[in-house]
Amino acid sequence: MIRTSTGGKSTVMQEELNDFYASFEALNTEPPQRVPEMIVDYWRSAKKHKPLLIHQRAVERASTFKFLGVSITEDLTWSHNTTQLVKKAQRLHFLQSLKKTGMPARTVRNFHMCIIERILTSSITVWFGNCSAQDRKCLQRVVKTAQLITGTALSPLEDIYHSRVLRKAHKIIKDKAHP
Repeated sequence: MIRTSTGGKSTVMQEELNDFYASFEALNTEPPQRVPEMIVDYWRSAKKHKPLLIHQRAVERASTFKFLGVSITEDLTWSHNTTQLVKKAQRLHFLQSLKKTGMPARTVRNFHMCIIERILTSSITVWFGNCSAQDRKCLQRVVKTAQLITGTALSPLEDIYHSRVLRKAHKIIKDKAHP
């Protein structure tokens, strides 16, 4: 559950949560036992938020939340997501193994594009635009290392990001049903 702070509307959120759990009771079904909450506060002041209650028990707070493979933090920075992606993408020993076995450079490059680049660019249109320079440098370091292993030129992440954003924008413009 993600709660946004827009100026003290916690009572509305508490009422919605109570109604949600009442619907489980009305159906005689078991509600979820563990529901972490993350607060995304758009206000500059660091005010204390009232905890949400479920049956007089406070809901656990989470500082990060994974949604569709993207790690979202309560301060809306992307460092945690980037760190997770870099850890996953550092499976470069498979590239080295393919290279050592004498596979053609094209095959090694295709492996990079299908496995490693896919990990690095998952949901890139969501997070890359607000990534810090340090995070971009970490991501690009993985691409440069893969480039040295494959022996071929690989697309920089910034180029991939721009092409995907443009492709998405063109799809939105062509869609007559889009507002």
